[in-house]
Amino acid sequence: MPVAVNEMLNIKFAGGKFEDFYVYDVVMKEAISDLYEADVLVLSDKAYTYEQLAEALFLNVTLSITQRLSKATQKRTRWFSGIVTEIEHLGVFYASDKADCFSYRLKIEPPLAKLKHITRKAVYNRKTPVDVLSEIVAGQELSANFSEDFVSRRPFNAFGIYEQDEESDYDFLKRLTSMYGLSFSFKHLKAASNSLANTELYFSAGERFPDWTEIAYSDGRSVPAVSQFDFRTESGEKNLWKLDNWSMKRQDGYDGVMLQETYPNSNVGSYDWKVGKTDDKDKRRVYTSHFHGYARDVDKKSVDDDVALILKAKYCAFQLEKDVWTGKGDNLLLTPCRMFTLAHFYGMKNNASVSAMVTKTQTHCRAKWPATLAVSPDANGNEEITEISFSAMNYGAQSDKRFCPKCVVLRRSEA
Repeated sequence: MPVAVNEMLNIKFAGGKFEDFYVYDVVMKEAISDLYEADVLVLSDKAYTYEQLAEALFLNVTLSITQRLSKATQKRTRWFSGIVTEIEHLGVFYASDKADCFSYRLKIEPPLAKLKHITRKAVYNRKTPVDVLSEIVAGQELSANFSEDFVSRRPFNAFGIYEQDEESDYDFLKRLTSMYGLSFSFKHLKAASNSLANTELYFSAGERFPDWTEIAYSDGRSVPAVSQFDFRTESGEKNLWKLDNWSMKRQDGYDGVMLQETYPNSNVGSYDWKVGKTDDKDKRRVYTSHFHGYARDVDKKSVDDDVALILKAKYCAFQLEKDVWTGKGDNLLLTPCRMFTLAHFYGMKNNASVSAMVTKTQTHCRAKWPATLAVSPDANGNEEITEISFSAMNYGAQSDKRFCPKCVVLRRSEA
């Protein structure tokens, strides 16, 4: 069949393979501190063999999604790149006298997904956590970018020992990030003309996430650092998600502080300890704002509560709770790490708004039915669908910005 024009969903493979694939349906999941993935349904009038389909495995691929704005001539596009980790022949999707339509399912993940299949026992000596994480991701077509704020203010021991005990590289990476209060996120870059796009990997303790996934407008406008929405109206070219549901709940996370040592000494939390009168046996080596602000007028119970948390956490970061909102919308700007403000939130005054950052999304897109194939009775051939379910955490003053989703992975011996 001649390649049908798809103005909403497009896919490009390395080497120009599978150019006849027509992307019909996409479900894309993204979240901070998790691997992104896209489940893609493609159509073709060609019946590929399993041997031919196998050529797609681990190929670099770029998926683009274009959304029409209220003015038909204006559009915005985002890109999503990775490798094909699964491919499946689903058989005849729809048959008619006009043409048989075969369907195939692809799963796209970041190159980092390969780490799930590498299991080893290893010991990393005389390294910092930054060194170990950089070494783990090296060779997987991704380089580790660390927030300078995180690296500069962390008193890491340069002679640390980190043991990987018969666990996958990915589980080990997740365990390290939990121990040090780190989160990781991906930034999808814009694809140049007739080229594949790239993805960048960032590690942060919540102080600074990548600016945003790149989105291009057909009229050349730039995307603001903070998107502004209004709870009351849908004006502004799809500037407000559809509030099909909207809820708020408390969610556990970490503030990105690694505890250097624990304090079994009974003197910890006492008045002498609080004001700095300590000896070599109970050093105050907890690097966190929880303790920097302590003064003589702080009551002992406040100190004891934090000390109890230290003893419980051991070598994990401090646990925090955040307000996390969930909702649904139709806006491609709702990508992980996207900052936004929401005005007139449930009747708030004009000058009041809620600030938040997107932490998790599921995007469902469906393109028009290709004109070269007979229309299925179950398909609305003229309808394009964009549905986004998202979670966003409150994001206020600098002291409230540090938050890493819980992602503890136990060793086998601890499970």
